[in-house]
Order: sequence, then C-alpha cells, then structure tokens
Amino acid sequence: MALVCTVTLDKTAGITVKVENADGKITQTVTMDGSLITLTVAGENDTTTITQSATSVITTCVGQSDQSTVTQNETSITLECKGQSATSTISQSADTIALTCDTFKVTAKTITATASESDITLTASQGKVAVSGTSEVDVSGGMVKVTSDGQLDMTSSGIATLKGSITNVQGDLVNLG
Repeated sequence: MALVCTVTLDKTAGITVKVENADGKITQTVTMDGSLITLTVAGENDTTTITQSATSVITTCVGQSDQSTVTQNETSITLECKGQSATSTISQSADTIALTCDTFKVTAKTITATASESDITLTASQGKVAVSGTSEVDVSGGMVKVTSDGQLDMTSSGIATLKGSITNVQGDLVNLG
C-alpha cells in the first residue's frame, strides 16, 4: 500500500495535510485556515467530516443515501439523521429537549415522567392514545375527568364498581340493569 502525502502551506488559506490511499480508495484531509479545523475522511461511497471552530463542533457522516449530523455549540446540541424517506432530529438546550421523528420508541424496566410545574399532555392528532397494563392501570388526581365527543363505553369482564360519597348518573335516558 503506497500512500501519497501532501502538505500545502498558504499565508491566506492556512495549512492542508492530505493522505491518499489509492488501494483503499480513501482520502484523509486536515485543513486549518485560522478560523476552522476540518478533518475529512472520504471513501468510495462514504464521507465523514468534523469541523471545529472556537464556538462549535459539527460532525457529519454521509453515505450513499443516508446522512447524520451532530452539531454542538456552547448553548445546544442537535443530532439529525436523514434517510431516503424520513428525517429525525433531537435538539437539546439548557432548558429544552425536542424530538422530531416518524416513530418514537422507549423501552425500559421503569419509566417515570414528572412535570414539576405544569401539565403532562398526550395527544394523537390522528388515531388513538392507548394506555394499558398487564396487571393494573391506575388513574388518580384531585379531579379525574373522562370526556367523549361521541360514544363513551366502559366495560369490565369482571366486577365493575362505581363508588363515591355522592354518585350522580344523568342522561336523557338512563337505563340501569
């Protein structure tokens, strides 16, 4: 394996170090221009680049049809993955983590979500929100509301109990029994 190595010095463009591996079809380049340091490794079909300035670091991996980029500066980190048909993004700053994707999956032994000063809202703009448990599902609060714009069904294959200090059943037609 013979390598071709070049070093280019320029008073305005800076320094470039390039290593070419013709057998492996890989080119490695380091460029320093007085503002940025750029490291690039280019293969036959894929390229990775790390660009560093005084305020940020950007890492990019580009394949034939996909690309991922990590951008970090003093106030935030962003991870973006682009495929042929979809893009997912995770952005984090000091007070916010934002996630955008087609499918979001979490697998853990225990999941705890707590909003210390506000509400937790689950919304499905199309479709349904399903909550299930293999042994028990508990819903509790100072006030619990169940509201339906259409039909409301509550079904139990076992004993169903509706209990309160005062129990009020209302409707234009109430059928008990």
